[in-house]
Amino acid sequence: ITVGTEGNYAPYTYLDDSNNLTGFDVELIHAIDEKLPDYEFEFQTIEWSSMFASLDADKIQMIANQVAANDERKQKYLFEDTPYCYSVNAIAFKKGRTDIKGIADLHGKTVDGGTTSANTAWLENYNAENGDPITINYTDGDASKMLQDIVNGRADATINSPVTIKTIVEKQGLDIDWVIFPDSGTTPIYFPFPNTDAGAKFRDAIEGAVKDLLADGTISELSNKFLGADYSTEDAVTKLAQEQQSK
Repeated sequence: ITVGTEGNYAPYTYLDDSNNLTGFDVELIHAIDEKLPDYEFEFQTIEWSSMFASLDADKIQMIANQVAANDERKQKYLFEDTPYCYSVNAIAFKKGRTDIKGIADLHGKTVDGGTTSANTAWLENYNAENGDPITINYTDGDASKMLQDIVNGRADATINSPVTIKTIVEKQGLDIDWVIFPDSGTTPIYFPFPNTDAGAKFRDAIEGAVKDLLADGTISELSNKFLGADYSTEDAVTKLAQEQQSK
């Protein structure tokens, strides 16, 4: 089985200092490989723009790259019933602030948002329903630049994945803190497969392995190791958000 992955999307899939492919998604596939002796897995690094085309052409048989199952993809591809992790958003703000713990705390403040991002669309809908309490500063969507805006006082906050925020903050040494923001919902993450009989059989095998690895705590361990917290289940994400809110 050839698994498509970007290889440049840390901490999910990337090359380490020894030029070896690793990351949360990559190591999860290795764990699945051990659960499925009838299959042998290998990786192929592919640009995101060509990922689904490669799946269509049978150059790869599955994708491991933090894929959400939107309606368009569900019509064309197969996904497991059980997600292997969840994506959630967080509010990032300058370290030391104690006045931001949730969406209501952003009222009267300026929030950076990418012009076409889903998070910005959510903020626009929130404003429309609540009398425009938040000022949205539209940007090109570069997360690093938006975090720099916060550090430099050009914005009070931005909304992004806590994993993305953590990765950039640690890499650049930014004076930024964040709090999990479940109000905009959690997004289940899956491995896409071709919509064929062979794809369905393989999907079912992967489903069983994922369930086992969730049950024995392997995915939770990998999430803590690579992502800095447990995003393996919706309950784990909810617990993480509650712990942050209580601080």
